[in-house]
Amino acid sequence: MGNNNLAPHEAVELHEFLDMEILGIKRINSSMEMVKDPELKNFMQDSINSKKAALKAISMQIEAQNNMQNGGQQNG
Repeated sequence: MGNNNLAPHEAVELHEFLDMEILGIKRINSSMEMVKDPELKNFMQDSINSKKAALKAISMQIEAQNNMQNGGQQNG
């Protein structure tokens, strides 16, 4: 029987990573108004989209792991 729980230090690192990504999205988004160059604006938007996709993928993975754990506990 495997243990899929995160170790405490892994949970802290994951939380720090998520905070960093969210802060990055906010910073880029807030500075886009000042940018006039369309190529740079496109790059910034692509960066935001990439960060959002990474956050969504991580969120889906955590949710799937939680569902697996909760499903196993409900049967017991």
